[in-house]
Order: sequence, then C-alpha cells, then structure tokens
Amino acid sequence: MTSAHRDQQPRGIAPPPLERSIERGPGEEAPSEALEQVPLVRRATRQRMTVGWGLPSDFTDDVSLLVGELLANAVLHGGTGRIFVRVGYSAPVLSIVVADRSPKAPRSGHTGPEDKNGRGWDIARELVAERRGQLEALTHPTGKVITCLLPVRCDEGRCA
Repeated sequence: MTSAHRDQQPRGIAPPPLERSIERGPGEEAPSEALEQVPLVRRATRQRMTVGWGLPSDFTDDVSLLVGELLANAVLHGGTGRIFVRVGYSAPVLSIVVADRSPKAPRSGHTGPEDKNGRGWDIARELVAERRGQLEALTHPTGKVITCLLPVRCDEGRCA
C-alpha cells in the first residue's frame, strides 16, 4: 500500500491515532538529529487533525505548538533512547501522550526576558489552561509520561 493511500480510511471510519517515535542516541550532547524530527511530527499531527479528523484550524494551531514544545522538551531533557508520542481523537476529546526515558518531572523555567530557551513547559501549561484541558506528568524509575487531554469544540467545520 502506498503512503498516499495508507492514511485514507473508508467513509465513516475515523483515522487511527497518530503514533511516532524519535530516537536520541547515547552521548549526544546536542541532539540535533532528534530535534530535526520535531517539526516533522508537528506537521504530521496537523495533517491528521485537519485532514483526518476535520478539527478547527485555531485548535490545530495550538495543538501543533503544544506537541512541538512537549517533544522538544523530551528530546532536550528526556535522556537517551526512544521518545514516543501519540495523538488521538475521540469526540469530544483530543489526547496527547509523550513518553521519554528521564524520571525527572518537567519544571517551569525561571527565565528572564532575554532568554531564548527554558519556556517549553510553561508554554504547554498555558496552552492547556487556555483550552481548559488537563496536563500531567507521571514519573517512574525508568522515565516519565506526559498526558494531555483537550476538549474539542466544533461549532463549525466537520468534527467527528
């Protein structure tokens, strides 16, 4: 089956959740190869939300940013190994799960106005709060799982 046909579903059947993983090799000081994958996952997420699920563009803009921030944080702070992301939709809720190999809970960056980094978790928390969603980090000895649930309002467009 070609990639053009793989994501197409028969009418009446919602496309499955989007699942991707990024590998960060051991000893990578600046995980540039892994970071290069983040925009690709953001684009795939946006594609699934707009084409696959018909979600409103203002919502998909926020979720794409949120997925990018959570993934970038996992790549930069999540240790080596596989980083997993899953974005699913079951009306009226969109779910995002990001798992990595670091048992350290995310924390707010105490950044100054000139700092260019350190705001990812704060941005994620703000976006989720604005959308009246839930965001939590569950840590365990071999890593952590970030879970986000966002209500989807479909006043216009074709939401399932």
